[in-house]
Amino acid sequence: MLKEFNVHTEVSRVEATDASPIQKARRLLQIAKRVRTAARRLAILGQRGYREGGDPLRAARFREAAQRLCGVYEDVRSQAGRALRTPRPPEGEERRSRN
Repeated sequence: MLKEFNVHTEVSRVEATDASPIQKARRLLQIAKRVRTAARRLAILGQRGYREGGDPLRAARFREAAQRLCGVYEDVRSQAGRALRTPRPPEGEERRSRN
């Protein structure tokens, strides 16, 4: 099961790397894809719970969890977009700032 905390931790690790903006965006979009898949699974489980006459409270919880993951998905996608818009400093300026 995908946990929101783990997703945010993984996103923080990607943002902290020295990778290029495109590489960061790709990694973030891979994370977003996993989140979207998990949200779809939860939504399907929630729908199945309603159709099969199972516990309506349980089905509602699955639906709510899917909605929360959809929000996380949107957050990760927006962070990927920000990663692309963030210019990477030229090599010479990077070296000067480290010394």
